[in-house]
Amino acid sequence: MSQPQQYPTPSVQTQEGITETQHQRCCVQAALGMCNLYYHGQAQLQSIYRNLQMSQNEVGNMRRQMAIAEQELQRERDSNELLNQGFMELQECHSKLLDDHKSCEGLNMDLHQSAEKSKEFADEVSQRAEGLVNSYRAKLAGNEVGELQNGQTISGMILESAKNALLIKAISSQHPEDEHFAKLKYVMDQNVDFQQRNLELSKMNETLSQQVRNNEDEIASLNKALKLAVEDGQRRKPRRGKICYGGQTIAIEMEPQCMQKSKQSRDAVQYIDFLNRRNGELRLELTFYRECYRHTEKFKQKITNISQDLLHACIIGLLDEMAFGEILGLSQAFVDAVDQLRDDQGEAFDAFVAPYKALNSSKNTTVSKDGWI
Repeated sequence: MSQPQQYPTPSVQTQEGITETQHQRCCVQAALGMCNLYYHGQAQLQSIYRNLQMSQNEVGNMRRQMAIAEQELQRERDSNELLNQGFMELQECHSKLLDDHKSCEGLNMDLHQSAEKSKEFADEVSQRAEGLVNSYRAKLAGNEVGELQNGQTISGMILESAKNALLIKAISSQHPEDEHFAKLKYVMDQNVDFQQRNLELSKMNETLSQQVRNNEDEIASLNKALKLAVEDGQRRKPRRGKICYGGQTIAIEMEPQCMQKSKQSRDAVQYIDFLNRRNGELRLELTFYRECYRHTEKFKQKITNISQDLLHACIIGLLDEMAFGEILGLSQAFVDAVDQLRDDQGEAFDAFVAPYKALNSSKNTTVSKDGWI
């Protein structure tokens, strides 16, 4: 607000001049008061306008808050409806559970009776299985298959007992038994298959052993015939012993090109050449059969040990709830043993046919025919 203007007072005033001056002063003071009042009213109007704007802003905020509150209220109503629906469903489920509980009480009585019967059957299986484990090596050596008097195999009894035990455990714990039973059935089926394969390998061992004995007899006959032919007035080279399998056989080298052909007939030379060739072939064949027999015996020992461990693991797994992973690991050992036998037999066969391949591929006609590898 501007300050009131000051007017200088004249030094010399008359009476009239004094009155006029006072009148002017009053007018000026009145004008200044009106000006001040105007500015004061304008300031109050501006303040009221600002307060009005603030009130309008607050009203807008309140409206927005009311809209948000209405939305929240609608969501709460929807949630309340969902909760009411869920509550009704829970009541229905509760009623069904009460009915199931009544039926489970009757089933629980039947399970107790089945558990008693299964326990008795498991005790019988464990006793017979313990005897089977103790005598299993002897039965495998004699090519026998463990079988009960009523024709039921031990594997079948263990499988039936395991099925009953898993069924009771699954029902009591409310878990399906199909997965565990399938794993156990897979292991037991593998055990039976490997028992049959073990019997087949035992028969194969007997066949190979018989072939080895027959070949040894044939080699002995050929050696005897060779000695008789040499003693029949023909000069032979000095005997040189060659070691085969730790000194079990001695080879006598008789080659026609090293003999005095002027003192022997053509038929004798051809016959000696044939005997040398046949002797070499039989030595190679005998070496092959011995390697097969050695690998088969090694495989049979692995099968025997793993089969005993697998059967024992199955029994302990039924009694002590051993993990099926360990049993499956033992089953995998069967597969590894079969693969190892296949590789060993392949190496033995390659060693058997290697001299023939070398004889066919070599350009030298003086290849040794004694059959040494």
